Amino acid sequence: MADKRKKHSPEFKAQVALEAIKGAKTLQQLAEEFELHPVQISTWKKRLTTQAARLFENGKEQAREEDFATERRHLHSKIGELTIKLDLALSTSHQHGSTAWMARQKPTRPKPRHSLPR
Repeated sequence: MADKRKKHSPEFKAQVALEAIKGAKTLQQLAEEFELHPVQISTWKKRLTTQAARLFENGKEQAREEDFATERRHLHSKIGELTIKLDLALSTSHQHGSTAWMARQKPTRPKPRHSLPR
């Protein structure tokens, strides 16, 4: 039976990736030291190097993302609120036998303009 996958903390991943970036040891040496596969170390190293620039971005991008997330949550709650109000209004009008509601439920045929004599 295969061993369960190990879940490594972000701190551990960062430590291993930084060691790989330093280049003092080979990937094989790091793999033996940290009991990891060399490909895993390479993956973490690549991820760290490609995403390191985000640490130094100005706050505008992060603020923009937070504003977007806040607006999105607000709009989702508004959609939910309006949906509930609509459902309540429709169920109330249906219970009271509103003709306007019933008219929307059953399409009617237009009456002919000219009727034939009998």
